[in-house]
Amino acid sequence: MLTSVSGWIALWIDPKIYLEMFVIGIGTYAAVSLLEYRRIRKIPMDEALKNVE
Repeated sequence: MLTSVSGWIALWIDPKIYLEMFVIGIGTYAAVSLLEYRRIRKIPMDEALKNVE
C-alpha cells in the first residue's frame, strides 16, 4: 500500500502496521479499563449513594 504525501518522498506503509496498531490500541484500552475498574471497585457504594442529591 503506497500512501502519497505532498512532496517528493513516497511513503510505504506495510499493511501489517495497521493490524499492530489495532492490537496495541485494544491492549491499551483493556489495560486502562482494568486499572480504572479496580480503582472504582474500592469506592464504598453505600457512602457514595447516600450523598446523591
